[in-house]
Amino acid sequence: MIEVYKAGGAMMDSAENIRFLGRRLNRSKDKTVLVVSAMKYVTDEIYRELKSEKRDYSSFRKYLKEKHLSLAEQLGVNDGRLETELDSCLLEFNLPLGERMMLPIIARYLQQYHNVIAIRSTKLGIKVRKENETNIIDERCIPDVRKNAFGILESYNMLVVSGFEALDSNGKDDHLPRNGSDITATFLANCVDAKGIYILKDVAILGANPKIVEKPNVVPYLDYRTASESGNLHFDSVAFVEDRRIPMVVEGLDGKLSRIGSEATKHIIVSGIKNCRLIHVGKIKDVPRAEDPIRRAIGEVGLNKITQYEDLHEVSYVVNYSGEKDDKENEIILENKVKQLKILLGKREVSDKRHSIVSLSGKVSLNDSYLALRLSVRAKGISWKEGHVSCLILVNEEDYEPTIKNIYNGIVRKRL
Repeated sequence: MIEVYKAGGAMMDSAENIRFLGRRLNRSKDKTVLVVSAMKYVTDEIYRELKSEKRDYSSFRKYLKEKHLSLAEQLGVNDGRLETELDSCLLEFNLPLGERMMLPIIARYLQQYHNVIAIRSTKLGIKVRKENETNIIDERCIPDVRKNAFGILESYNMLVVSGFEALDSNGKDDHLPRNGSDITATFLANCVDAKGIYILKDVAILGANPKIVEKPNVVPYLDYRTASESGNLHFDSVAFVEDRRIPMVVEGLDGKLSRIGSEATKHIIVSGIKNCRLIHVGKIKDVPRAEDPIRRAIGEVGLNKITQYEDLHEVSYVVNYSGEKDDKENEIILENKVKQLKILLGKREVSDKRHSIVSLSGKVSLNDSYLALRLSVRAKGISWKEGHVSCLILVNEEDYEPTIKNIYNGIVRKRL
């Protein structure tokens, strides 16, 4: 039997947390695959450097090297060869650099207790393909990844893999979307028929964003659909474990757990997206596939369609831009992409309004949605579907946080 673990950025952030990780892995009696993330905030720092379009990253490379060597010293694993390995990692300056630099450090630490081998996910054969300007896993690589992983685990009891990395269709180094280490882990769990996957983070899944709601409770159980919509895991990651019904656990440093499986959840999570756009398109013919050109145009300009509301000859799309930028830049890019979209849609009647979305995921009843609407400050509209997990409310930007607080205290806290 094989268990898969993914150690998040918070777990990589200090020697103390890495020792906690080691103790946690020592409890496993099975063969283990561990996917490592970059140290907390390191990928953001690398992104900012890449965005600056510098020709010389030497000072930043030195900073990263010293940061990782310091961590290795605290763990007692700086064996003289590590510096050379980190220098080799630094020759290739791209977004997954942080994951590559953590790989030899974590492997050295765990070798004290396990028969370990460390390998980049690119060497395992994980590949991506483009879909609407986004990299997604190319599932045609599953047989090769499966064969490679099983072959390695015949000789070792622990395989440590860098998250986020992948090969493109031409065999060149590329990467998954941001927070892609979740996808690496769940994809590997699918490939090796894991008996379970454990996502180790600073906290388990909470009923609301702790930056908005004070001391939200941990959600003890979620079904796969609710987990994917909760905002705590990468949306694309859950599909790989749901496909094989692999039990999933999100585990915090405090030991609290959120279990994820097939049984319908009885809990609700409130989350949302700030600064979306509601794109209203009129003059749509009432014939099959009449909306296809609009959907293609949305993908063409690089917008994410979140949901839609339909009426006779009219459709409203909620879209946002979730690129690797800070909030202010995202807002500017969203503005420009909406302008591009209007040009592409041509003669159709198109209008757009800025909104934010508050979402309820979980066991949401019609009464819950009515109560949520009453609790919201100035809601613009609501979409709810019986038997499904979501209730979406459109609010003004200034009402976003008050609405989340009100709904958490009025509905969610009572369920937890």
